[in-house]
Amino acid sequence: MKVENILDAIGAINDEAVQDAKMYKRTKYSKSIKWGAMAACLCVIISLSVIILHQDKPERLTTGAHLEIINVELVEWQSDGFKAVLVDTGNSSIFPSGAELTVIFRENNTEIVIDDGSSYGYGEIQTSDIEWPVGSIIEVGFGVYEKYDANRGYENKVYAYHVELAITKEGLIADHSQNLPDKGIPPTEYPDTTIVPGFDLDEPSEP
Repeated sequence: MKVENILDAIGAINDEAVQDAKMYKRTKYSKSIKWGAMAACLCVIISLSVIILHQDKPERLTTGAHLEIINVELVEWQSDGFKAVLVDTGNSSIFPSGAELTVIFRENNTEIVIDDGSSYGYGEIQTSDIEWPVGSIIEVGFGVYEKYDANRGYENKVYAYHVELAITKEGLIADHSQNLPDKGIPPTEYPDTTIVPGFDLDEPSEP
């Protein structure tokens, strides 16, 4: 566009429009509105994160006063229990044979029977004190567990109420009576429902 045409166009602008342009000011938003909007966005992000985390969290279930008893093969020791594979479902129908599990010891609520027949609560004895080798078959009694999902592998948890060696790695049946007084009474089998004073079958509290 030629200079003359530009000047003509400027000269044709209404004086009232020029005054309106001079009077125009950008709208200023208060800081409280700005920070309020940011806080609202942050709340939405946190809420979505909590929902996603809870969706991934497995459901924890209890058997009431009924003690489920299974036999598992010890795969790897953990600081508060061990990884295992279910080899005998026992009196339980909760987990399928071959299920990968992590057996969790609960302080003062897991009874551990060691090789000489002595019984301890977890806390009185640690996993490092137990000499069961990998490959041993362990009898596990439990009343609290997480809903089984085959895709979770060893993340499936069983909260043990009672554990003891059933079969050694060499295939020998564990004998817990060798150091116990002989009273002429044959060992009794676990009943379907077992309640032992001092131990709690209820759902463990969140850490």
